[in-house]
Amino acid sequence: KEEEDDDDDDDDDCSDDNDQVERGEDEEEDESSPLRVGLAKHGPIDILEVGCGDVPLGNDIIHGIMELEQSHAIIGADKILKSVTCIDFSKTVIDAMKSKQKSAGDMVTPSIPLEYACEDARKLPYPDERFHFILEK
Repeated sequence: KEEEDDDDDDDDDCSDDNDQVERGEDEEEDESSPLRVGLAKHGPIDILEVGCGDVPLGNDIIHGIMELEQSHAIIGADKILKSVTCIDFSKTVIDAMKSKQKSAGDMVTPSIPLEYACEDARKLPYPDERFHFILEK
C-alpha cells in the first residue's frame, strides 16, 4: 500500500508545466504577439556552460538563436537569452577564449552578453538559481 501512495506523490510533483504556452510578461493578449514555450516561456534565460574548454559552444548558442530570429522571424533573440556564461578550471583556456572573443568581432553581441570565467565547478561563486539552464559537456 505504501508503494502505491509513493507513486501517487510522484505524479503530483511532476507537472506538464513545460508544455504550457504563454505570452511574455510584457506582451499583451493580442493574436500578433509571439508565444513563448519551454525554458524561456517566462522571459529570457541565463545559461551556464561548465567545463567549456576551448570550444565556442556559448557563442554558437547565441548565434544559433540569432540566426533563427533572422531566418524564421521568431521572437527576438534577446527575448529568449539573457546571458551565457562559460566557465572552465583552466585559466589558460579561459584566457585563450577571452582573447579569441576580443579578436573576433562576430563573437561579440551587444544584446546578449557572453562571459568567460575561470571557476571551479565544485565551488561556484554564483547565487542559487542564478542560471535557468546548465550545460556540462
